[in-house]
Amino acid sequence: MLTGGAAGVVSGVHAEVRHAGGEWRVADLASRNGTFVNGRRIGTPTVLRSGDMISLGETGPRLLVGAVAEGLTPTLPERPGVPELGAHSTPHEARAYGVMLLDAASGRHYEARGVRIRIGRGHECEVHPVGAPESIVSRVHAELTVGPSGGLSLRDAGSKNGTFLNDERVTVPVPVRLGDRITLGRGGPVLIVEGLGTAPEMPAARRPGGPGERTVRSLIARGLAGARGDSRRKLGWLLALGLVLVVLLAGAVSGVYWLLSIQVEQTEQARRTGEDSAHAETERLRRELDIARVAAAPAARVESLRGQVQGLIFQGGLTLYVCNRAPHRENKTKKCGGEDIPNRGRLS
Repeated sequence: MLTGGAAGVVSGVHAEVRHAGGEWRVADLASRNGTFVNGRRIGTPTVLRSGDMISLGETGPRLLVGAVAEGLTPTLPERPGVPELGAHSTPHEARAYGVMLLDAASGRHYEARGVRIRIGRGHECEVHPVGAPESIVSRVHAELTVGPSGGLSLRDAGSKNGTFLNDERVTVPVPVRLGDRITLGRGGPVLIVEGLGTAPEMPAARRPGGPGERTVRSLIARGLAGARGDSRRKLGWLLALGLVLVVLLAGAVSGVYWLLSIQVEQTEQARRTGEDSAHAETERLRRELDIARVAAAPAARVESLRGQVQGLIFQGGLTLYVCNRAPHRENKTKKCGGEDIPNRGRLS
């Protein structure tokens, strides 16, 4: 059963995987949105190979075929007629399992065997992912244990960031199947179950010679897609940063221009004020000069008249008496031109 936002395109009974004729085949069960294998819609049962990608609808969940076990023999609990517990039988909890996990990021394989397989950073763990971040992966993060039914189950070992199986958080022991993805914390290592089987009844189902070509291609494609996504995000951040810098630079230029404009305006105003003050002072001095000229006009006229009178005195015939109050003028009769006239007029 699939859950989540992408499960909206999945029908109630969408597809099935069956083992027949020594091969695993996937068939569409008349679903509304169809079933796709490696991007092609299937109409008939299609043989599955390691690395195939099954899509439930074009935009629905995608399932990666991590490994294909050929010729599986049934495990002990599935064998008819074999008692589960008896005098000569082994308890399910004591039956060991062999598993092989593929690190999706590095492509490294981890193999372990036992009734309790611990996964974490601690050296006591049977599966110790190389380079697991300490901030995400706990010392003993998760465990693969054999349950009462005889199947292998995954449970969280009290980790800080949780354990996820196929993107669903594990809160109770959950059965594990081939191709399942075990995630140790959000953003932590992803381990794909590539091999699974009971021991010593059967070896773990695994692909010979390491990961198949399609699995490698799928991992490379995922890595490239992630790198492209990171590049786009970084490019977006750089563009946003550049835009912010441009806006800040434009604001700074506008601020400098505004300050310079204010300074130029103040300087121009000061110059105009100085010119107005000089003009006013000039006008004031000019008015005072005009007033002084008007006030000095009678004195100049008196001097002019004085000069004229003095000329007349020396020519004779007119005597002018000048006193403090007013001048008196009288006529004198000269009989002899050579005699001195006693009271010759003087200008004082």
